[in-house]
Amino acid sequence: EPRDVLVYLTPIKGTQVLDKDIINCLYDINDLIVGTTTTYEGETLTYDNRCYKPDGINCEVQSLIDYWNSKSTMQGDPNIFATITAPGYTKQGLPIVKQQVMGAITYDSNGVVAGAEALQYTLSTKTVGGSKARSKSNEWSKQAVDNVRAYSCPYANVNPWSSASQQEVSGSNIRGDLIKFFAGFVLLFLYCVLVLSSSSWIHSRTLLALSSLFAICLAIIASYGIASLIGQKWNQVVNILPFLLLGLGVDDTFVIIDMVKKTKAPVGVQDVITIMYSRIPRSVARAGASILVTSLTDMVAFFAGSYTNTEGLRVFCIFAGFGILFDFIFQITFFLGWLVLDVRRSTKNRLDWCCCIGERQPPVPCCSCPCFKPTQPFDEDEGRPIRVVITHVSRLILTIPGKLVVLTVCAVLLGFGIYGATKLQTEFSSRWFVPTDSWIQDTFEVQDKYFNGGSPYAAAYTKTGDYASATVQVDMWNIGQALRTNPYAQSSTVNSWSDCFVAWTVCNKGVAGT
Repeated sequence: EPRDVLVYLTPIKGTQVLDKDIINCLYDINDLIVGTTTTYEGETLTYDNRCYKPDGINCEVQSLIDYWNSKSTMQGDPNIFATITAPGYTKQGLPIVKQQVMGAITYDSNGVVAGAEALQYTLSTKTVGGSKARSKSNEWSKQAVDNVRAYSCPYANVNPWSSASQQEVSGSNIRGDLIKFFAGFVLLFLYCVLVLSSSSWIHSRTLLALSSLFAICLAIIASYGIASLIGQKWNQVVNILPFLLLGLGVDDTFVIIDMVKKTKAPVGVQDVITIMYSRIPRSVARAGASILVTSLTDMVAFFAGSYTNTEGLRVFCIFAGFGILFDFIFQITFFLGWLVLDVRRSTKNRLDWCCCIGERQPPVPCCSCPCFKPTQPFDEDEGRPIRVVITHVSRLILTIPGKLVVLTVCAVLLGFGIYGATKLQTEFSSRWFVPTDSWIQDTFEVQDKYFNGGSPYAAAYTKTGDYASATVQVDMWNIGQALRTNPYAQSSTVNSWSDCFVAWTVCNKGVAGT
């Protein structure tokens, strides 16, 4: 599976790229790529040991410079347009497909090439030898692209590309999003504090919210580690997993806390510690059953999705399944331990962020306002801000105008949802991970405009057979004809070794030894 290094040239002035000065730049770029060297794990990587050689001798290169033996030959060519119009061959002896080396080709009335607006240089690198060989080729191709990017042609815009360079740019963009991820993490932390806290400084529970988020982080790390340990390879789709686990983990925390609040203390028991150790086990037993069912359902759904043939989705489902499993484990172990410590702290009237200061009983007024007040742990009348908001919203919704608004909004959303479902398309592009202001976007623009989005060719391989037999040769010829008549293929770009072999046989018919 060769991987390509592509270079595009477009004229700075006008639209004519078939100019000797610009072709000189193409020769310079070829020399830069041929002279590229770098190291990988102590090994020197060069053009000769990283390029793909189908015949075992010559590197697979497709470029306009294949029409001439050297730069001096091109410079001395009295009519480069006639040379380009005539059939040309690569170093492997394959015909040069003009549409693969030039974009927006124009012809005169005699069928002679009159101009083109873009040039494409294609080098295939070898990847045979497993992941290490691919890593070597990626490292070398990135260096080659960097060398080309540092080159300046006074007559043409130079836009290089390689899959390794695109992955590097995408990775840098994703790593840059870590700041946004941590910003979202902080916002979610503040939201947890808002939901879990109350007007009492003792029951603000910021540390409890932080322990919940830390438990989720442990689940993320554990899921990445276990999935990688069993051989699953990380991909860019997995990047959304932390956001998924944050939402699910915080929801489990809310369920546990809410159930603790709703569990009443034993009748007749006055000791705070006894109340605490009575309410928490009973409430967690009920909450644990709830989050177990939801977690188990999510795990089954994701692990079932791991049987899909789409590699990226399959790996994501495996990572997500382990993430949900570990989130459940850490919520009922790690977070539950912090919940007990938080209740113990609050029963002793210690401040949330200053739990080591010591007990103050009775409360001491501060600036004519009590800084904190003694309360029973998880008092039902704490007056949480979120409860106040929900109370007012629920009262508003239960009015006649509120009901009408809810029904109208739901109907509109349903209508838009049905309409949007009819417009749904399955589409994916690795370009979505490239920043809009990246240098590689210029390369994409040239690819899309002149070379079908950077996919210059496709290859079809046949199975082992008796290719010396006339029957197989006829079948091979039919395959070529089928590709030429395919409405989705440009017939002039279809090349078949079988056709070349037949043509060579016809031309050499009767010659001894053929």
